[in-house]
Amino acid sequence: MERKGENICFQFHSTKSHISLLHVQVKWWNTINEPKIFSMGYSVPIGIAPNILTPGHGQYLAVHTVLLSHARAYRLYEREFKANQGGECFAFQ
Repeated sequence: MERKGENICFQFHSTKSHISLLHVQVKWWNTINEPKIFSMGYSVPIGIAPNILTPGHGQYLAVHTVLLSHARAYRLYEREFKANQGGECFAFQ
């Protein structure tokens, strides 16, 4: 059985092809941009996607999935590209 968020985390393996193609021009890889903003869509009724009001629980699931996704992308970069490229992989706040 697939764990929640596993499919989204798996999608970050497509990052490998992006890094392989652009490694000469790009040294800073941002995996997640403003996770706080999109997790607000679960608790604030102002039309931020996904606009599903489940305060606490929805935010937890969103941030949990973001952290898993970032961790996979980071480890992929660290394991396969960092030694040769000397760049950085990080998440924005």
